[in-house]
Amino acid sequence: MGETPVTQTVARAALRPLRRYARYAGRSSRMEYWSYTIATNVLQIALAFLVGPISWILFSVLFIPSVAVLVRRLHDVDRSGWWALPMPLLSFLLLILYGLTGIMFGNEDGTKIVIGIGLTVPTMLALGITLLVWTCRHGTPGSNRYGPPPSFVATA
Repeated sequence: MGETPVTQTVARAALRPLRRYARYAGRSSRMEYWSYTIATNVLQIALAFLVGPISWILFSVLFIPSVAVLVRRLHDVDRSGWWALPMPLLSFLLLILYGLTGIMFGNEDGTKIVIGIGLTVPTMLALGITLLVWTCRHGTPGSNRYGPPPSFVATA
């Protein structure tokens, strides 16, 4: 039983960001962004359950194309790619704060760290919802300041 044309198109769209590995210029369609994002997340979750350490290697390899396709997707809805930067930075900050709570919990510094976590999490949630809405929107019709609309060519 062969693949349907829709399956082939989705698979090609999911692989396209890997061919455009670190290209931040231009625009990416919703299909390209969501096909890639869903495929890589499913793969990472599956690998995390099967062989944990390999999932970190995969995360490291896929980090750059993941940010690049998000930047191009933001460009498609006429938003600056800089909106992709706060989420990884806040995630790193949250990881550091979480690590510090184990070291300093119970004294005055521990309280300040817990307050920092309490401020970081709602900020990440608000940013995440904003990015979700923007990545689900239709792209700007016609050209915008980031270039012409994305055209998916099966061989690209």
